Amino acid sequence: MQPAQASTTSTIDRGTLKPGVSFDRSVFTRQGVKLLGAGTVLSEDMCRMLRDNPRLELFLADSAEELSSRSLLERAAQSPRGSRALADLVTAGGILAVEAGETIEPHHADAYDMGAFKGPLTREDQRQRAYRAKVAEQHVADLATTWANLPKQITPSQVPQAPLERFGPWPEADQVVHQRVERSERYRYLFARILAGSRMDVGELLALIDEMMRMRATHPERFCQLALLRRGRDEMLHEHSYICAALSVAVAGNLGWAHDHVRMAGLTGLLAEVGMGLIPEELRTSAMPLSELERNRIRRAPAFSVSLLEVVDGLPDEVLQAVYQHHERENGSGYPAGIRSGEICDLARVASVCEMFAAASSPRRYRKTKRPYDAVEECVMLGSRGVLDKGIARALVECVGLFPIGSYVSLTNDQPALVIGVHADAIDRPIVRMLSERSGEEDRSLTVDLRTFDPTELGVAGPIDPPPEVFAHSARRSA
Repeated sequence: MQPAQASTTSTIDRGTLKPGVSFDRSVFTRQGVKLLGAGTVLSEDMCRMLRDNPRLELFLADSAEELSSRSLLERAAQSPRGSRALADLVTAGGILAVEAGETIEPHHADAYDMGAFKGPLTREDQRQRAYRAKVAEQHVADLATTWANLPKQITPSQVPQAPLERFGPWPEADQVVHQRVERSERYRYLFARILAGSRMDVGELLALIDEMMRMRATHPERFCQLALLRRGRDEMLHEHSYICAALSVAVAGNLGWAHDHVRMAGLTGLLAEVGMGLIPEELRTSAMPLSELERNRIRRAPAFSVSLLEVVDGLPDEVLQAVYQHHERENGSGYPAGIRSGEICDLARVASVCEMFAAASSPRRYRKTKRPYDAVEECVMLGSRGVLDKGIARALVECVGLFPIGSYVSLTNDQPALVIGVHADAIDRPIVRMLSERSGEEDRSLTVDLRTFDPTELGVAGPIDPPPEVFAHSARRSA
């Protein structure tokens, strides 16, 4: 490796762009786009990409702010959250986040407030956009050798795990929902920092995962309330990510993985959709067929996730690989590479099952909300068809139950009830709370663990839709 010397003017002489060269500072464009991190060793493909765009001015700097202080940087015009972007907004890492005319979502606005988006006031041409995509894809290609040497399978731990610090008494349903909302907002801030290119230590993310692990260790039957108690409204991307993390912790724990592997599973679930923050909500949640251009934009999200996560110090390589692979499918029908089961790592398999279940069971404006039972049935079916890993789909059912937490069910005595807890070894015998026949609200004084009854005496007859009174009450509480 040959360290290249930075020039006094911080500009890069294209004659120094040779394979094996590295720079002691990051490489930026005039628009504040970071193309390469400090210390990145140039490959032949990188050199070719940089040389093939002679109009691109390249600078060495420690941050975009340094360029700004030297009056080398022009910032994009600001647009308030919820409005349409007046210009293309590009992250400090060189990734198109919002196209002109698209809605600025909360995580974009948060990142903008942190100085994330730099760029010209006009739209980029197709060549510039293709160039940005190539940079992200090359970043992944450079990591491929490291990933190839990582073990793909995780076996259950044979070593007894040290007991975790106890979490305390399990909170009531409203408090659980409040905690999830509060923690999701905390992650929203961290997510915005990632988009803004602000460096952070992985410990800031692990604080959320470690709390989940303590909750699950102390209250395994009720832990999935953290993910499944919904309030009848569309979930934002940061909330969806937190839910995926909680489900991933539950499933990895159920599989008997060691403490460190469960932590990595939680991190993967939390970070898997970072790149989707660059995809408009109308594309992420569309029920309509997408154009080829729109599909390509979504297929690039995993590579953009890897590029964005460069700012997280201490993030395990295993997590980066799993983030990139979590949209792959066992039968090769996934993306971005269309690989099959033997090439997909177990962390990605867990994230894919949990993300698909979270998406299937979440409220959507364009469709009738699925009952949690139907979402479970869908995951089981995809496992049996070889789209998802069958064993991991089964582990998910053991965590959330055949009638998942938050489901409304009819008991064999015709009494409606709300599922509040599940047993991994008795997935059809949940813990339920009876509903008041007059108001449809929970009768907190009458909680029943169906596992303590003989199946011929009392059980679940089947899932039911939420009583209208309950739905209205929940809507009022979440308003």
